[in-house]
Amino acid sequence: MATESLKDQLKLLVKLAASDRQVSERESKFIHLIGKVNGFTVQEVNALLEHPEELSESFGETLTDDQRFDNLLHLIQMMKIDGKVHKSEIDFCEQMAVSLGYKKGVVSALSAYIYSSAMLNTDNEKLFKLANKYLAK
Repeated sequence: MATESLKDQLKLLVKLAASDRQVSERESKFIHLIGKVNGFTVQEVNALLEHPEELSESFGETLTDDQRFDNLLHLIQMMKIDGKVHKSEIDFCEQMAVSLGYKKGVVSALSAYIYSSAMLNTDNEKLFKLANKYLAK
């Protein structure tokens, strides 16, 4: 069974995918991949895609630094996955970055180094260090 923080991560990705009013096939596949890697069944992921849920009230408060970064990384990958970046997606990513404890500028800073494919990313340790420069104090 997946934990609440992992479920919140999927909810976050679903909300971003739906922020432009259309979940593309590539976005859906990415959400399913993240779900599978984290122990969700296809049915659980489909249920979240069909009926997006609100994030838990404590979202972001109980996450480790690594979990916060993973959420941010996946958000930016999702934003870019369909090859179209909409203003609504950027705004959503910035809002969620703030919820995760970052300054909103982290989204544009990391976007230059994050590609739409998880397989093409640069060194995650480098990205983690860059993101930490944007932690809200």
